[in-house]
Amino acid sequence: MSALPIYNQPISRIRYKLADYLAMEQENAETLYEFNDGEIYSRVGRTDTHNEIALNLAFFFRQIAKEQGKPCRTYVSDVKLEVAKDRKYYYPDVFVTCSEADKDSALIKKEPTIIVEVLSNRTSYVDNHVKKIDYLALKSLQYYIQVHQDRAVVEVYERNNDFFMLKIIQGIDNTLTLKD
Repeated sequence: MSALPIYNQPISRIRYKLADYLAMEQENAETLYEFNDGEIYSRVGRTDTHNEIALNLAFFFRQIAKEQGKPCRTYVSDVKLEVAKDRKYYYPDVFVTCSEADKDSALIKKEPTIIVEVLSNRTSYVDNHVKKIDYLALKSLQYYIQVHQDRAVVEVYERNNDFFMLKIIQGIDNTLTLKD
C-alpha cells in the first residue's frame, strides 16, 4: 500500500470478505481498519484535542459505572465493535458496554450501551451519514453521542422505546444528564 487514503474512501476497489479484513488487521497490527460491507477503510490519525476529549469522556463513563457499582466497561478507539454480524466493524472513539456476553471476547464487542464519536472535519461525514445510521440500529444502544471538537456542541441521541430523541447541548456552561 502506498499513501493512506482519506477516511471515507476504501483502501481498494476490491470487495473483501470478513476473513480477509481480519487477516489484514492481524498482519498490520499498527494500523486500525474498519470494515463496511466488503470495503476496508483505514482510520485517520487523531489530533491532541480529539484524544483529550475522548479520554475525558472515557474516564467520566468509567468513573460513573464504578460509583454506581455497575459491571460496565469503557473502551477508547482501539477496541473493535461489531455493528452488523460479518458485515460492519468499527472503532468508535469511546464506547461503554455492560453486557456479560461482551466479556467473552477481548477483541470484538457487540452490545454497546453508549457510543461516542468526536467529530472532526475529516470524520464528520462518515460519523453523521454512515456510522450514525448503523449505530442507531443496535438494539443494546441507549445513547449515541457526537461531540464537536471545534465548538461547544454535543448531540445526544437517546433511546426512547423504539426510536431515538435528539438533544443538542450548546455552550460550555450546560451539562449532559444521562439516565441509568
